[in-house]
Amino acid sequence: MVAPAAELTEHMTQVQLIQPTRPDATTAKWLEKNRPGLHHMAWRVADMDAVSATLRERGIVLLYDEPRIGTGGSKINFMHPKSGKGVLIEIVQPGTGH
Repeated sequence: MVAPAAELTEHMTQVQLIQPTRPDATTAKWLEKNRPGLHHMAWRVADMDAVSATLRERGIVLLYDEPRIGTGGSKINFMHPKSGKGVLIEIVQPGTGH
């Protein structure tokens, strides 16, 4: 099913196509080096703090010490690609705008 991000439910999958807006953007640099390929995948979670603590207890390296604010007021963090078998994995706790 295709739906705007604000209409997604926990039973739906979302695919975002990302295009760099500047040649010096992180995604532009990644595409130049790795094209074509998967930039990252995301896991939706209900409790960012609990999931972050569990991942750290299991030896997973997160990019940020504290979650950052993402699209729609969501809390986000990323597992380092070395912890994700070479894939950048985003962890997302949806905000009120999701």
